[in-house]
Amino acid sequence: MLKYVLIWVALIGLTVTTFLLSRVPTGDWSIAIALAIAAAKATLIVLFFMELAKHRGASALALGTSLVFIAVVLTLALFDVGLRFEPTRPPGPLVQTLKVGQ
Repeated sequence: MLKYVLIWVALIGLTVTTFLLSRVPTGDWSIAIALAIAAAKATLIVLFFMELAKHRGASALALGTSLVFIAVVLTLALFDVGLRFEPTRPPGPLVQTLKVGQ
């Protein structure tokens, strides 16, 4: 029982850390920090509350496959956003919209 209370306290601590760090200007690192804290919380929940630390075989394979899939999708999404180019405007004056009847 003490183990679950300590894990609960750790989860509350990580949640408070997430909230407090949302108030701190961390720049480009904000997403990475939030994902790291979320991964730590998810690991605690999966290993102890779902008791996957005790299971072997199919449960571990399903968890591993899920984590690899999430990592691939997240990596592709971050590359997609990171490699986009900024659209350009053609040179010259801006074209004004014409009113009907002109």
